Amino acid sequence: DLSEVDIVKDVFEDYNKWSLDFLVIYIENTHHTYIKKSLPAILKLSKKLNEIEDVNREESSRLHEMLIKMNDIILDHLEEEEGTLFPHIKKLITNLKDDNQPEYIHNIKIEHLINPLKDQRDLIAHLIKEIISLSKACYAFDTPNETSKKLCLKLQEFELDLQRHFHLDNNILEPKA
Repeated sequence: DLSEVDIVKDVFEDYNKWSLDFLVIYIENTHHTYIKKSLPAILKLSKKLNEIEDVNREESSRLHEMLIKMNDIILDHLEEEEGTLFPHIKKLITNLKDDNQPEYIHNIKIEHLINPLKDQRDLIAHLIKEIISLSKACYAFDTPNETSKKLCLKLQEFELDLQRHFHLDNNILEPKA
């Protein structure tokens, strides 16, 4: 009976119980897919904002340039995770399941793969905070329009997804690996 349900539990509540291979699949299929889908839409809104007459060109151009920079860094980051870190983790899992400890595991320390990704995440988190601050400033000081509203909302949604993604990477996946 629904009246007996006090609260709805967050899906992330049990993330510490998830296996490494499930975490990798979840991060790729949920967060990476969302990012790859959202970034082009965000860039399109930003470009459209630049074309609106009542918008401060200097601020909207700066915002668009920052978004392009963030886009490039994030796509590189995803490529590194999907092309290097995740395959390494999958190989590690396979070897552990097979009770194998080949030289492969000893030659490549996982920290050497993780540390540069953490640095990228720090840079991305800093950039998104600046971008959101600037987008709010654009929205607040210019004549509010539908494009700036959509962009602000999309950026806030994007930041929330990045926070969840980075939390899983930094605090769950990588320590387990």
